[in-house]
Amino acid sequence: MKYVIGIIALVIVLAIIFFPRTTTTVSPAPVNPVDKEEMIKQKVEEIRKKREMASPEERVKQDIEIMHHVIQVFTRDKGRLPENVDELLNATHKTGLRFLTEDKVTDPWGKRYVYEKDSEDKEKVIIFSMGPDKTPETEDDIHVPPPTPIPPLFEK
Repeated sequence: MKYVIGIIALVIVLAIIFFPRTTTTVSPAPVNPVDKEEMIKQKVEEIRKKREMASPEERVKQDIEIMHHVIQVFTRDKGRLPENVDELLNATHKTGLRFLTEDKVTDPWGKRYVYEKDSEDKEKVIIFSMGPDKTPETEDDIHVPPPTPIPPLFEK
């Protein structure tokens, strides 16, 4: 049995010596910047179409979730909560980009989302749509709970 194991080991060593494995690496084809820009434009258009097809209630949910995430990014960037929606529209991130655009702060019925600081927890905000009747604190208001906080992309 010892001889069989020895012979098998010898065959393996000789196979490695005389038949080395060759590895070939396939490098990805370079992406043309124009193609990359076109891909981004297509993705943005796909998102716009999906947004247009969504029900008003679904659009409100998407917008409010986006606003909550943007508020988290604003808070990390500025070290405080925004005072109101206008501050999110007018302020710029340290990268120079604006935090939000007007279409993200206006509900499907043409009214701005209501933005209030939580009276119990000063570190939270409440965002809701007044709904189709455009009147706050009525039965058709649409409230969306804040999502789970997103982790920072880069450490400070």
